[in-house]
Amino acid sequence: MELALEFIQSMKVKLISEQRGTLKAIEQVSEEDITWHPTPESNSIANLVAHIRGAAHSRVETILYNIPDMRDRDKEFERGLMMTKKKHTSIQKTRLISFFSILNSFNPSQSN
Repeated sequence: MELALEFIQSMKVKLISEQRGTLKAIEQVSEEDITWHPTPESNSIANLVAHIRGAAHSRVETILYNIPDMRDRDKEFERGLMMTKKKHTSIQKTRLISFFSILNSFNPSQSN
């Protein structure tokens, strides 16, 4: 049980660290950079953020909480997908709150 609590705490620390790094990186780019594609075959930051958000939902929330997966995966990779820095920040903060809620819902004392 103590190991499970340590794991949950270490995941929280890791998630906070990842969020800080991601937000710091986004602060350094312009609004135009978020939708820029280096090559016609490449994805923009907006595409990647949309894809990670969708994948996180389908891998975590759908599996653990039976929240229906209404994801439109093809749309995540559409050219011209628009996203502002403010929207990106909002997505990051919402994901962190969601993951913390999931981690907080685990009760290691209930395990067999």
